[in-house]
Amino acid sequence: MAILAIGLAILLRGLALRIYMGSGAEDRLAPQEAVNIPELRAPLPKASFLACPSGYCSTTEAITSPVFDLPWTGCATIG
Repeated sequence: MAILAIGLAILLRGLALRIYMGSGAEDRLAPQEAVNIPELRAPLPKASFLACPSGYCSTTEAITSPVFDLPWTGCATIG
């Protein structure tokens, strides 16, 4: 009986986490979480990756992203 209760508790916590992570709350930044990419400085956190157009990022760890000669109106037709 105890194993069933433990399994049910784990299942309910997993389900609650899944519902929360799928909510709109995870799609938005809070005001204190706003990120200004040009102001990022080295060292970046270990689990991060940054690619920016040339001259946009000030960190040395960022790689240069490709820049395509495409008007922004053409972006809707890609993909």
